[in-house]
Amino acid sequence: MQAFAQNGDSIDHSQEVYEAGWGCQRAVNGKVPSEVYLHRCQRMIHAHQIRPDATESTIRAHENGKLALRYFQSRFGWSGMDGKGMPLVSVTHIGHNYSGAYFDPTLLFIAYGSGDEVSTTDATWAIDITGHEFTHGVIHHTSQLAIHGEAGSIGEAYADFFGLRIEGKGDWIIGENMYLPDSPVSAIRTLKNPHLISFRYKNPITGVITTRKHPKNRSELLPVRPPCLMGTNFNCYAHVNSTALGHTFYLLSNQIGTYQTEEILFYTMTRLLRSDSDFNHHGEMIRLACEHLYKKGSKTCEGLEEVLQTQGF
Repeated sequence: MQAFAQNGDSIDHSQEVYEAGWGCQRAVNGKVPSEVYLHRCQRMIHAHQIRPDATESTIRAHENGKLALRYFQSRFGWSGMDGKGMPLVSVTHIGHNYSGAYFDPTLLFIAYGSGDEVSTTDATWAIDITGHEFTHGVIHHTSQLAIHGEAGSIGEAYADFFGLRIEGKGDWIIGENMYLPDSPVSAIRTLKNPHLISFRYKNPITGVITTRKHPKNRSELLPVRPPCLMGTNFNCYAHVNSTALGHTFYLLSNQIGTYQTEEILFYTMTRLLRSDSDFNHHGEMIRLACEHLYKKGSKTCEGLEEVLQTQGF
């Protein structure tokens, strides 16, 4: 691995943060905009220069971005999303009453919704969400995992893990700071105990919608049945099924140590996975990464094998 930077504050992290308005996006209430015209959005932060009329959301996006950039740089010697120092671009106030955030793989920015102010608030309040989307950017520039099916679930699990490491709270809960006190939902996912958070499931045969718990291991995965439609089958349950692998990463951190888990996952994510990786291929690659970093038969790799076997991966 590359040598770690000793002082994250000494690294020049170029950022640009824009604020979206009606003139630079095609927004539908509560949904991701169908189009974003970045050149029409107002650039409020360039490098470290902040306009005096920048909103608090924009300033938070900038601060969150610093944390994501510093984590990957100081922990792995990885500069920017691409590992080559590309500037981080963020857009706040995206959509209309949009809850959440996303990484745009075409325009290469992180977009933050302002929330509906009924159940959710501005996504910039959640550092782990910034870290999650930033990790999607790293994946885009390395393994290029597909966003649907098993490859999509692998990508979501990695984004959750590194998003939580960037946040640094150690609670293993994703997105809790985005939800308002009176919201019926308290978080997006939890890797420590995925069963605590439920989701709406539509039976593909009967069409009946029920409430189910997120999976904790491979035996609890929902079957992937294309086409991967929006709604209850969004990207063939990529987000839902991710918690089985995400919980595996939680168990790995307890079994072999967080430091070792970070090393193995970063190596796997950036060097070994491919766009069509499924859970079987991922299992082979994460074992290979451990052997490369810690040697076959080591205590670390034996611990990893124990967890993977228990989890069905």
